[in-house]
Amino acid sequence: MIDLKPCPFCGGRAERIDLDEDETDPNYGGSFIYCPDCLASSKLIFGEKVGLEEAWNNRKAAPSTEPEAIREALQKISLIRAYETKWMRIR
Repeated sequence: MIDLKPCPFCGGRAERIDLDEDETDPNYGGSFIYCPDCLASSKLIFGEKVGLEEAWNNRKAAPSTEPEAIREALQKISLIRAYETKWMRIR
C-alpha cells in the first residue's frame, strides 16, 4: 500500500476505507480515500483499485484562503468582466 499524502484541503490525515463488511450495502466491495477532519473524499472505486492512492496523492491543492491570494483572484475576475463588458459594447 502507498503512503497517503495529507488532505489537500485541510492538511488532515487521509485514510483508505474498504467497504467489505456488509454484503447488503450497495457500496459493498468499493474503496475510497477520505479525510476524517474535513470529510473530503475520493470517488468510490470498485473492482481493481489500481491508482486509488495515486489519484489522492496527485490531487490539486485547494486554492489559498490567504487574503492576498483572494484579492488577486478577485482582481483577475474584475479584469475579465471589464474586458467582456468592453467587448460586448464593441459588438
